[in-house]
Parts: sequence; structure tokens; C-alpha cells
Amino acid sequence: MKNRLDLKDKDNLVCKYTVIECDVFGDKVDYISNEVKFEAGSDGGCIFKTKSSYHPKGDTVLKEEEIKLGKEKSKEMFKFIEAYLVENPHVYA
Repeated sequence: MKNRLDLKDKDNLVCKYTVIECDVFGDKVDYISNEVKFEAGSDGGCIFKTKSSYHPKGDTVLKEEEIKLGKEKSKEMFKFIEAYLVENPHVYA
């Protein structure tokens, strides 16, 4: 997977990035635009909301199962990152 960071807004806690290569969709997708927004949670933690826009190649139609798989892979990545940061607070503090 290859990503490109498009925007990092510390004040509004927003990050936009583009997936330019990924295994999940093979050569069916030109790119996937993503926006992640972090919001304060009521329990002292945070909630992140994501929005993804898929840009398939040519007349390719993505199947719902493929999109679901992509979302699951994305969730796995965020859970991995979260676990790493919880175990290594010096990385972001």
C-alpha cells in the first residue's frame, strides 16, 4: 500500500490522505481519497470519523464486498496504529 499525505490540520484535528496503490483492489482503482477527523470523546478519549471516496479506473464497477473488505483492512490498520501509540506514547508526546 502507498499513501500520500494531502493535508494535516492540527487545529481542526483533520488529516486527508490518498491511497495511490493497494492490494485490496488490485488495478481496479486509480486512487482512494480519505479524510480522517478526530473529535473529543465523552470518556476522555477520542472518536475518529473517516470518509472515503473511491475512484475506479475507466468503467470499472466496484463490488460491495470489495468495498467492505477495503474498510475492514483500513480498520485493522487504525487498530494497529492505536495499539502502537498506546504502547509508545513517547512517539507522539
